[in-house]
Amino acid sequence: MRKVAWAGVAALALAVLLPPLSASTDVLCSGSCTAAASLAGDTPLVVANNSTVQWTSLDVSHLQVEMQQPLGSSATCFSVAVPGGGTSGGVLFHIEGSVLDATVGSTTLPCTNALPLAGQGFAVPYLCRLHPWMRGVLVVSP
Repeated sequence: MRKVAWAGVAALALAVLLPPLSASTDVLCSGSCTAAASLAGDTPLVVANNSTVQWTSLDVSHLQVEMQQPLGSSATCFSVAVPGGGTSGGVLFHIEGSVLDATVGSTTLPCTNALPLAGQGFAVPYLCRLHPWMRGVLVVSP
């Protein structure tokens, strides 16, 4: 029962962070997508299924990693280094049925911490491990 309560809290927190998804107002990136990483923080990014995301640093080095949800989980599906003024390697996001996977290089891992969005895909909260106040949300749309 406690696990369900934490999932509800996490979903509520994402609802505050993430604007509602709508086909008419949100820009959906597909194929190769770029997200900015900066000390000023990150903005939500909506990508299509089977898209690759790279982070580009606008300032110093960063280490973008899926945030561990629920609290205490040690599993992450991606972690990529972003050199200062450079670009990270790509992370391919793929939805198969009710599971979201992330592929970095030749390693594919399930995003067990991603939050399902009622038929609209998954929300993947992430942060910079080097600058923990830098938090973002990546939405993968089916």
